[in-house]
Amino acid sequence: NRNDTFIWRDALKRAVTDRTATYTDWRLPNVKELRSLLDETKYSPAIDQGFFPAPPNVKSANFRYLYQASFWSSSPTLDYSGNTDTSWDVNFDFGMNLGTPRTFTRYVRLVRNAVTTKYALAVDNIGTGSGTVQSSPIGITCRNSCAVGFVSGNNVALTATPDAGSTFAGWTGACSGTGSCSVAMTQAKYVAATFELNRWSLKRGWNLLGNGVNVDVSVAASNFFGNKVNVETVWKWNPATSKWAFYSPSQPDGGAAYAAGKGYEFLTTIKGGEGFWVSAFNTFTVQMPAGGSAVSSASFNSTPRGWRLISTGDNLTPNQFNRALTTTVLAAGVIPNNLTSLWAWDATNQKWYFYAPSLEAMNGTALTDYISSHGYKDFAGGTLAPDAGFWVQRP
Repeated sequence: NRNDTFIWRDALKRAVTDRTATYTDWRLPNVKELRSLLDETKYSPAIDQGFFPAPPNVKSANFRYLYQASFWSSSPTLDYSGNTDTSWDVNFDFGMNLGTPRTFTRYVRLVRNAVTTKYALAVDNIGTGSGTVQSSPIGITCRNSCAVGFVSGNNVALTATPDAGSTFAGWTGACSGTGSCSVAMTQAKYVAATFELNRWSLKRGWNLLGNGVNVDVSVAASNFFGNKVNVETVWKWNPATSKWAFYSPSQPDGGAAYAAGKGYEFLTTIKGGEGFWVSAFNTFTVQMPAGGSAVSSASFNSTPRGWRLISTGDNLTPNQFNRALTTTVLAAGVIPNNLTSLWAWDATNQKWYFYAPSLEAMNGTALTDYISSHGYKDFAGGTLAPDAGFWVQRP
């Protein structure tokens, strides 16, 4: 509200040297910032006087109000003749801006950048597995430990994405559970994301397992299925030869001689994307191989007709797996006939899960009715997990 006016160059200098309220970061606003103070519902003056007191009343001989309440901006412009020695000013009487020669004098209204308080959000990735935690708004992309400052009052959403061969086990700290994580930044916060390596969980009896990671598994290794205390036999179907491959840790040669005598193949390796059966003496767990990439469901879109015992790593439902086998874009709701049937085994209840796209395509309750009438189990939205094997019949 001072009556000082300045030519444009001196207005810039005045901003640099101003020490109002002991601050040292005053500056001349650009024209957009200055115009944002206009109240276009008002006139003479076109500004909210409740927040901004009436400006000095300096009259001109020719235009009574033209020079009243005109303030310099820092924004340069060209005048009508192409003169580059002009800058924008904003007139708070008429509510408009003009390109004005810099030798003219105008008032000055100084601004400072907003000072925002930030709090640190620290994130740790813990557990035996691995994965990535990302934030929205952007800032955090964390695979180990990291900390980023976010503006006070913001809500930061965290998303945990496990690597192939790992599972997200849950949040601790400012979040809990395995669902979404939203952190209100009212103070410094800490969140830990637990990733665990996938494990095969076996029950006593027959278990249908799968290797949903592109890493080979040596069945005879002691850390896999070479333990004769827990494992009776391991079986894998070879669709190329239509034969079973066999392994048994209780036999000195792993069952090679027995397999040859019975017309089986000798089983040594479970490759990524393959399913297999294990007959177990006891209930136990085995850590799945670390590293590698997840086996994509789409990688099976060119498999020939017949039965396949497979495994995937992208956690799709049977419906999504069926759609993934189509190489063209499908309209929403379309159910392709890429499968005759899909089967997974529930080792706990000794029952089959069943899915058939032809029955699902009938809509209504055709699929669930068939499942119920045959004593099968409905997937009910469940996914084909990376540790599970399942049978697929291609038409």
